Amino acid sequence: LYDAATGQVRQRLRWRATDPPAGRKGLPVRALAFAPDGRTLAAGEDRSVRLYDVPSGRERGWVASQPVRVLAYSADGATLAAGLE
Repeated sequence: LYDAATGQVRQRLRWRATDPPAGRKGLPVRALAFAPDGRTLAAGEDRSVRLYDVPSGRERGWVASQPVRVLAYSADGATLAAGLE
C-alpha cells in the first residue's frame, strides 16, 4: 500500500494466494475495496475473497468464491458485497 501524497510504501500485504489451475503462474487480484474506516482491505481473485488488516498487513480471513469482478462495502462497513463472474 502506498501513500498517495508521497508515493512511499506504507505497508506490504502478506498475500497468500490460492493454488492456480495447472499451467498458470498465479491468480490475479481482480477487485479491491477498503472498508469505510480504512482499516480493512478486501481483495477478490478467481477463487476467494480475502480480508486484510491494513495497519499490520496481515490476512484476517477469507471465503471461497467464484471469480470476483467487483467488491463494495456498505457505508457502515458492516456488509461487503461481491459481484461474481
